[in-house]
Formats: sequence, C-alpha cells, structure tokens
Amino acid sequence: MQVENGFPGLLGFNITGASALTHEVNPPALPVAPNIPVLIQCEQDSHVHFTWTQSGGLIPFLNASMLEWRLDVLFEKWGNAEWSPAIPAAQRVVAFSNNNPHTYNQLITIPANSVPEGIYDIVAVLRLYNKFTGAPLPLAGFVELNKVQYYEAA
Repeated sequence: MQVENGFPGLLGFNITGASALTHEVNPPALPVAPNIPVLIQCEQDSHVHFTWTQSGGLIPFLNASMLEWRLDVLFEKWGNAEWSPAIPAAQRVVAFSNNNPHTYNQLITIPANSVPEGIYDIVAVLRLYNKFTGAPLPLAGFVELNKVQYYEAA
C-alpha cells in the first residue's frame, strides 16, 4: 500500500497495509504481490479485501469517537467507452480504534451484474476522516489492483 503520512515525528502515526481483488469471499494471503491481472465473470460477485495496521505513539492520544476510516473502490474503464459505476461498491466506513498497534480487515463486495463487460484499472483507497466535520486528515493510502477483465459468460 502506498501511504501519505501527515503525522511524522517522535510520537508518529504509521500505517502499513495491502489490498486484493478476488472472486472469493475468503481473503487471500495479503499482501498479494504483485497484483496480477484477474478475469471475473460479470455474473458473479467480486470482492476487494483490505487489511491495514496502524501503529505509533500518537494513536492512544487521538479521540477515537471523532475519527473514522473510509474505504473506496475506484474503477477506470479502458477503451473507447467511459463508464462510471452506479455505486457497485459502496463506501465502507470503519470505526477508528485507539489500540496500538491495531490491524483492520475489511471486505467490500461488488455485486454480480453491476460492472459491465470490459477491462478496468481498479484502485482501493483508504482515508482517515473527522467523522463530525467530514474533513479528511493527513493520512491516506491506496493500492492499484492492476488490470481486471469483467466478461460475460458464454
């Protein structure tokens, strides 16, 4: 996972993580390196698995009731026709924990028949937000899940 950390320094706030796209509900062993191209039938669910660990001396001092993680899955279609999902993968909101370290595991399911046939670049995104103001905090990460082909079964 590529991470931008706006909390550097002695007390620090660090995250490490990984993500993968599969057609299986049970997560693969993460990290999957490299994320290789995947073929998925349009008629089956697909799943984006997230795992990340937060650590650092700053974590116990943060107000967990004010913070939340938000996970997104972004699609970009290759070819001559653009496509924007009608929210096939709803944003996932995850409560922040003051445990240090703490590992999170989350799954976002992309429902069957919600992605049209085609080749896509898919990106898994992780951000930390103030849940009362909706303002993002200076901590973000993403994983490029590489090329994925959704295809119609014959």
